[in-house]
Amino acid sequence: MKNQVSLIGRVGKEPMRNGSVTSFNLATTEKYKDKNGEWKEVTDWHNISCFGNYADFAEKHITKGQLLSIDGKIKYSEKDGKYYTNIVATNILFLSKKNNDNNNNTDDDLPF
Repeated sequence: MKNQVSLIGRVGKEPMRNGSVTSFNLATTEKYKDKNGEWKEVTDWHNISCFGNYADFAEKHITKGQLLSIDGKIKYSEKDGKYYTNIVATNILFLSKKNNDNNNNTDDDLPF
């Protein structure tokens, strides 16, 4: 068995570099009909960490609002009695283009 996760979502904040790690969050949204037939939307936020060449790449090229596909591994940690879930990126694919004015989204259904 393999620890692997694939996500498609939008970057919530500009990536931040801290030493050898670049981190950002990714919003994924699921739409479904409830028992009354009404459409509902649930957004989950994922903490993404990048190391090595991916850290450099993320710091230089990823911006808020971009649509990305992320492959990675789930890592769990504990600090001061709090538990954290993190995705360590092993592959990043751009699904939307970066533009000069940092207003990368043209979709009306962004979760932020």
